[in-house]
Amino acid sequence: METITRNVGELGAGQRSAVEQIIGHGLTDHQRLIIHVISLEIETEPIQVGTDELPTWCNVYDGASAEEIAAVEKSIVRCKVSRLFE
Repeated sequence: METITRNVGELGAGQRSAVEQIIGHGLTDHQRLIIHVISLEIETEPIQVGTDELPTWCNVYDGASAEEIAAVEKSIVRCKVSRLFE
């Protein structure tokens, strides 16, 4: 993975315009862009809609104890509605 950091105020007019078109809104001079470039060759698990578990690639619970994970899971409010995602 490559990380690119640029201050918006230091971009040329063409560069700034291109970035604004990509993100879909204007930027101000006091903002900073942080762009991560990753390879598409990375294999990931497909996201399964309707499950209560996050894919392992999320790494949300890395370093947490079983008790800490249980406390977080207990605090999550889930709404059991049926939706069709296409």
